[in-house]
Amino acid sequence: MQILYTLFTTLLFTSIINQTASATVVKDETPWPIAQPETPSMRSSIPVEKRPIFVFAFVHDDVPEDKIPSLYPDHFAPVIRELRTTTGRDVSVIFVRNTPPYTNYSYKGETQASYDGWRDLGTAYRDAKNLPTGRTTKFMLLTNDGMTNNVFGLAGGGQQFALAALSHKQLVGHELGHMLDAQHELAEVRYNGWWCETFMAAKVNTLLSNCYVYTDPNRERIRSYLRDAP
Repeated sequence: MQILYTLFTTLLFTSIINQTASATVVKDETPWPIAQPETPSMRSSIPVEKRPIFVFAFVHDDVPEDKIPSLYPDHFAPVIRELRTTTGRDVSVIFVRNTPPYTNYSYKGETQASYDGWRDLGTAYRDAKNLPTGRTTKFMLLTNDGMTNNVFGLAGGGQQFALAALSHKQLVGHELGHMLDAQHELAEVRYNGWWCETFMAAKVNTLLSNCYVYTDPNRERIRSYLRDAP
């Protein structure tokens, strides 16, 4: 039986090679400005000791209307549960729709340019709305398609900005993890009756299920990243 199990595992992971889509960390060395205090509208209704994590999720105009009801339960709820447990902070998602030039941004193309353009737009939105510049406020563009044929997510490591396609349910958690300093190298494939990959797996393997968690080393990186944040 062990020989058959090993053979099956080898064949499975060989077949996965052509069943993957990538998410990429892009270069962003923008220095963190001095954090601004939150505005009254940014305060959570849930009493917590530390500032919540706020995610401004811009829904691109190319996302079909029939996908909208599944955005929160399928793409955000699992990572919110994980982050609340990991950080002890509340997590709030603010969806932004039908708001050009943000929601009709031309995101397809070379990855660095795609990220840089979104970072510039996100910065403009943040500054126009007088939103915080600190580590607990993030700006993510949700797209229907990938940035290229095989890149379905972009983020600046430890920064405020990311793009995530809705083609795979773990990509929102993956890119949010990058913005909180989690790393590909600390991801795992686990087995619990079937194989699943943790949020930070570098490639989405469509033959595997989702663990919907960060590994303990990535959890520690996220906690360390937020340790000095108000």
